Amino acid sequence: MGLCDFAGALGIEHWFEYFQHVAAFPQMAVNGSEVNEMIDFINRSGIGVTLRVRLS
Repeated sequence: MGLCDFAGALGIEHWFEYFQHVAAFPQMAVNGSEVNEMIDFINRSGIGVTLRVRLS
């Protein structure tokens, strides 16, 4: 399961909780306790993904 899959399946709050308190992965130091802070972190860090869907 990739980072995006994990965040999508469980929600951004659970994703942050996992990387802040469970994962032994110091290179992935995530910051934020409020959803808006979490979204800002994802956007600023460049790890976010933008999906464009074309409906016809």
